[in-house]
Amino acid sequence: MALHILGDYRIDEHARRLWRGDGSEVDLPGRAFDVLLVLLRHRGRVVGRNELLDAVWYDSDVTDAALSQALSLVRRALGSDGHRLIRTVPGRGYCIDSLPEPEPESRAAAAAAAENAPGSAPAARSDTVPDAAVAGTVSD
Repeated sequence: MALHILGDYRIDEHARRLWRGDGSEVDLPGRAFDVLLVLLRHRGRVVGRNELLDAVWYDSDVTDAALSQALSLVRRALGSDGHRLIRTVPGRGYCIDSLPEPEPESRAAAAAAAENAPGSAPAARSDTVPDAAVAGTVSD
Protein backbone atom coordinates (compact mmCIF):
# COMPACT_ATOMS: atom_id res chain seq x y z
CA MET A 1 0.00 0.00 0.00
CA ALA A 2 1.36 3.44 -0.92
CA LEU A 3 0.40 6.18 1.50
CA HIS A 4 1.40 9.72 0.61
CA ILE A 5 1.60 12.47 3.21
CA LEU A 6 1.01 16.03 2.07
CA GLY A 7 0.87 18.62 4.84
CA ASP A 8 -2.01 17.55 7.08
CA TYR A 9 -3.45 15.23 4.42
CA ARG A 10 -2.99 11.51 3.79
CA ILE A 11 -3.53 10.00 0.37
CA ASP A 12 -3.93 6.25 -0.13
CA GLU A 13 -2.91 5.68 -3.72
CA HIS A 14 -4.31 2.16 -4.08
CA ALA A 15 -7.64 2.75 -2.33
CA ARG A 16 -7.86 6.17 -4.05
CA ARG A 17 -8.83 7.94 -0.83
CA LEU A 18 -7.90 11.30 0.66
CA TRP A 19 -8.15 12.16 4.39
CA ARG A 20 -7.70 15.35 6.35
CA GLY A 21 -5.51 15.36 9.44
CA ASP A 22 -8.61 14.95 11.63
CA GLY A 23 -9.41 11.64 9.89
CA SER A 24 -12.35 12.88 7.85
CA GLU A 25 -12.43 11.72 4.27
CA VAL A 26 -12.41 14.21 1.41
CA ASP A 27 -14.25 13.36 -1.79
CA LEU A 28 -12.14 13.87 -4.91
CA PRO A 29 -13.41 12.82 -8.35
CA GLY A 30 -11.38 10.37 -10.46
CA ARG A 31 -9.42 12.60 -12.85
CA ALA A 32 -8.74 15.18 -10.13
CA PHE A 33 -7.39 12.36 -7.92
CA ASP A 34 -5.20 11.25 -10.84
CA VAL A 35 -3.78 14.78 -11.19
CA LEU A 36 -2.95 14.80 -7.47
CA LEU A 37 -1.21 11.41 -7.76
CA VAL A 38 0.92 12.50 -10.73
CA LEU A 39 2.03 15.61 -8.82
CA LEU A 40 2.77 13.55 -5.69
CA ARG A 41 4.81 11.00 -7.64
CA HIS A 42 6.91 13.86 -9.04
CA ARG A 43 6.99 16.10 -5.97
CA GLY A 44 9.85 18.51 -5.87
CA ARG A 45 9.88 19.03 -9.63
CA VAL A 46 7.71 21.03 -11.99
CA VAL A 47 5.25 18.91 -13.97
CA GLY A 48 4.23 20.59 -17.22
CA ARG A 49 0.65 20.95 -18.41
CA ASN A 50 1.23 18.66 -21.38
CA GLU A 51 2.82 16.02 -19.16
CA LEU A 52 -0.19 16.13 -16.83
CA LEU A 53 -2.63 15.96 -19.73
CA ASP A 54 -0.77 12.97 -21.22
CA ALA A 55 -0.56 11.16 -17.88
CA VAL A 56 -4.18 11.67 -16.82
CA TRP A 57 -6.08 11.89 -20.10
CA TYR A 58 -3.88 9.52 -22.12
CA ASP A 59 -6.96 7.94 -23.73
CA SER A 60 -8.78 11.19 -24.57
CA ASP A 61 -8.27 14.38 -26.49
CA VAL A 62 -9.07 17.14 -23.99
CA THR A 63 -8.38 20.83 -23.65
CA ASP A 64 -6.48 22.74 -20.99
CA ALA A 65 -9.84 23.56 -19.42
CA ALA A 66 -10.18 19.96 -18.19
CA LEU A 67 -6.82 20.20 -16.42
CA SER A 68 -7.66 23.60 -14.95
CA GLN A 69 -10.94 22.20 -13.60
CA ALA A 70 -9.19 19.15 -12.09
CA LEU A 71 -6.54 21.32 -10.42
CA SER A 72 -9.25 23.56 -9.04
CA LEU A 73 -10.99 20.52 -7.51
CA VAL A 74 -7.72 19.27 -5.98
CA ARG A 75 -6.89 22.65 -4.49
CA ARG A 76 -10.42 23.02 -3.13
CA ALA A 77 -10.16 19.54 -1.56
CA LEU A 78 -6.92 20.60 0.15
CA GLY A 79 -8.70 23.58 1.68
CA SER A 80 -6.91 26.78 2.58
CA ASP A 81 -3.51 25.13 1.92
CA GLY A 82 -4.40 24.09 -1.62
CA HIS A 83 -2.63 26.91 -3.42
CA ARG A 84 0.41 26.70 -1.15
CA LEU A 85 0.76 22.92 -1.42
CA ILE A 86 0.32 22.88 -5.21
CA ARG A 87 2.32 25.73 -6.63
CA THR A 88 1.76 27.15 -10.12
CA VAL A 89 5.03 27.85 -11.92
CA PRO A 90 4.08 30.39 -14.60
CA GLY A 91 4.89 29.21 -18.10
CA ARG A 92 6.13 25.81 -16.86
CA GLY A 93 3.50 23.86 -14.93
CA TYR A 94 2.75 22.79 -11.35
CA CYS A 95 4.77 21.56 -8.42
CA ILE A 96 4.15 20.08 -4.99
CA ASP A 97 6.70 21.57 -2.62
CA SER A 98 7.38 21.11 1.06
CA LEU A 99 5.01 22.60 3.54
CA PRO A 100 5.39 26.37 3.59
CA GLU A 101 7.30 27.88 6.48
CA PRO A 102 5.06 28.66 9.46
CA GLU A 103 4.08 32.25 10.06
CA PRO A 104 6.79 34.08 12.05
CA GLU A 105 4.66 34.27 15.21
CA SER A 106 3.88 30.51 14.98
CA ARG A 107 7.58 29.70 14.56
CA ALA A 108 8.49 31.85 17.56
CA ALA A 109 5.77 30.27 19.70
CA ALA A 110 6.90 26.76 18.75
CA ALA A 111 10.54 27.59 19.53
CA ALA A 112 9.60 29.08 22.91
CA ALA A 113 7.50 26.03 23.80
CA ALA A 114 10.37 23.69 22.88
CA GLU A 115 12.87 25.68 24.97
CA ASN A 116 10.56 25.71 27.98
CA ALA A 117 9.78 21.99 27.91
CA PRO A 118 11.12 20.16 30.98
CA GLY A 119 14.39 18.35 30.30
CA SER A 120 14.76 19.73 26.81
CA ALA A 121 18.10 20.53 25.30
CA PRO A 122 18.52 23.63 23.16
CA ALA A 123 17.20 22.88 19.70
CA ALA A 124 19.31 23.33 16.62
CA ARG A 125 17.95 26.05 14.36
CA SER A 126 16.80 24.97 10.94
CA ASP A 127 15.37 27.21 8.27
CA THR A 128 14.06 24.34 6.18
CA VAL A 129 11.56 21.55 6.67
CA PRO A 130 12.66 18.17 5.29
CA ASP A 131 10.54 17.07 2.31
CA ALA A 132 10.03 13.64 3.84
CA ALA A 133 8.34 15.20 6.87
CA VAL A 134 5.77 16.96 4.73
CA ALA A 135 5.26 15.24 1.42
CA GLY A 136 6.52 11.74 2.02
CA THR A 137 5.52 8.32 0.93
CA VAL A 138 5.07 5.40 3.29
CA SER A 139 5.04 1.90 1.83
CA ASP A 140 4.06 -1.38 3.45
